[in-house]
Amino acid sequence: MSLEKPYLDVPGTTIFDAEQSRKGYWLNQFCMSLMKAENRERFKADQRSTWTNGR
Repeated sequence: MSLEKPYLDVPGTTIFDAEQSRKGYWLNQFCMSLMKAENRERFKADQRSTWTNGR
């Protein structure tokens, strides 16, 4: 999906654009889910299978 992005050539800089945002969407959703105590407890109890479905 990458288009020509001349602004990506900035040495030493990570460019945050829509593409980067999409890459982090599921991680952000997971982190937001941990705001609820019940989700934190579920995660602590069984980190492997609860959140990754055994992957």
